[in-house]
Amino acid sequence: MNKGSLRVLSMALAFVLLLFLAWPAPAYAAGPGQGRVIFGESFTLAAGKTVDGNLVVFGGSVTIEQGALVRGDVAVFGGSATVAG
Repeated sequence: MNKGSLRVLSMALAFVLLLFLAWPAPAYAAGPGQGRVIFGESFTLAAGKTVDGNLVVFGGSVTIEQGALVRGDVAVFGGSATVAG
Protein backbone atom coordinates (compact mmCIF):
# COMPACT_ATOMS: atom_id res chain seq x y z
CA MET A 1 0.00 0.00 0.00
CA ASN A 2 1.40 3.37 -0.89
CA LYS A 3 1.33 6.49 1.24
CA GLY A 4 -1.60 8.11 -0.63
CA SER A 5 -3.97 5.14 -0.38
CA LEU A 6 -3.13 4.67 3.32
CA ARG A 7 -4.03 8.30 3.95
CA VAL A 8 -7.36 7.95 2.10
CA LEU A 9 -8.16 4.78 4.02
CA SER A 10 -7.41 6.37 7.40
CA MET A 11 -9.48 9.46 6.50
CA ALA A 12 -12.42 7.24 5.49
CA LEU A 13 -12.11 5.27 8.73
CA ALA A 14 -12.01 8.50 10.77
CA PHE A 15 -15.11 9.77 8.94
CA VAL A 16 -17.04 6.54 9.60
CA LEU A 17 -16.01 6.66 13.27
CA LEU A 18 -17.15 10.29 13.51
CA LEU A 19 -20.52 9.40 11.98
CA PHE A 20 -20.91 6.54 14.44
CA LEU A 21 -20.18 8.80 17.42
CA ALA A 22 -22.56 11.50 16.17
CA TRP A 23 -25.48 9.08 15.75
CA PRO A 24 -28.33 10.32 17.97
CA ALA A 25 -29.47 8.14 20.84
CA PRO A 26 -33.20 7.42 21.08
CA ALA A 27 -35.20 9.48 23.56
CA TYR A 28 -37.81 7.68 25.57
CA ALA A 29 -40.69 9.69 26.95
CA ALA A 30 -43.44 8.61 29.27
CA GLY A 31 -46.51 7.34 27.50
CA PRO A 32 -49.97 8.83 27.74
CA GLY A 33 -51.61 8.80 31.15
CA GLN A 34 -48.32 9.29 32.97
CA GLY A 35 -49.21 12.57 34.67
CA ARG A 36 -50.89 15.81 33.68
CA VAL A 37 -49.71 19.04 32.05
CA ILE A 38 -52.21 21.93 32.15
CA PHE A 39 -51.90 25.31 30.41
CA GLY A 40 -53.79 28.48 31.36
CA GLU A 41 -56.37 27.09 33.75
CA SER A 42 -56.66 25.99 37.35
CA PHE A 43 -56.77 22.36 38.41
CA THR A 44 -58.35 20.69 41.44
CA LEU A 45 -57.57 17.11 42.37
CA ALA A 46 -60.60 15.91 44.31
CA ALA A 47 -60.44 13.70 47.39
CA GLY A 48 -60.05 10.04 46.48
CA LYS A 49 -58.60 10.81 43.02
CA THR A 50 -55.03 9.96 41.94
CA VAL A 51 -52.59 11.36 39.36
CA ASP A 52 -50.08 8.68 38.37
CA GLY A 53 -47.03 10.77 37.50
CA ASN A 54 -46.11 14.42 37.63
CA LEU A 55 -48.60 17.29 37.75
CA VAL A 56 -47.43 20.47 35.97
CA VAL A 57 -49.55 23.64 35.66
CA PHE A 58 -48.57 26.73 33.65
CA GLY A 59 -50.52 29.95 34.32
CA GLY A 60 -53.02 28.50 36.77
CA SER A 61 -53.47 27.34 40.32
CA VAL A 62 -53.49 23.84 41.77
CA THR A 63 -55.63 22.61 44.64
CA ILE A 64 -55.02 19.13 45.99
CA GLU A 65 -57.78 18.16 48.39
CA GLN A 66 -57.24 16.00 51.45
CA GLY A 67 -57.35 12.34 50.45
CA ALA A 68 -56.11 13.01 46.89
CA LEU A 69 -52.80 11.51 45.76
CA VAL A 70 -50.11 12.59 43.28
CA ARG A 71 -47.60 9.82 42.56
CA GLY A 72 -44.91 12.17 41.29
CA ASP A 73 -43.90 15.82 41.53
CA VAL A 74 -46.12 18.91 41.48
CA ALA A 75 -44.85 22.04 39.70
CA VAL A 76 -46.75 25.31 39.27
CA PHE A 77 -45.50 28.17 37.07
CA GLY A 78 -47.31 31.52 37.25
CA GLY A 79 -49.84 30.41 39.85
CA SER A 80 -50.19 28.97 43.32
CA ALA A 81 -50.54 25.57 44.93
CA THR A 82 -52.80 24.65 47.83
CA VAL A 83 -52.32 21.23 49.39
CA ALA A 84 -54.73 20.08 52.10
CA GLY A 85 -53.28 17.36 54.31
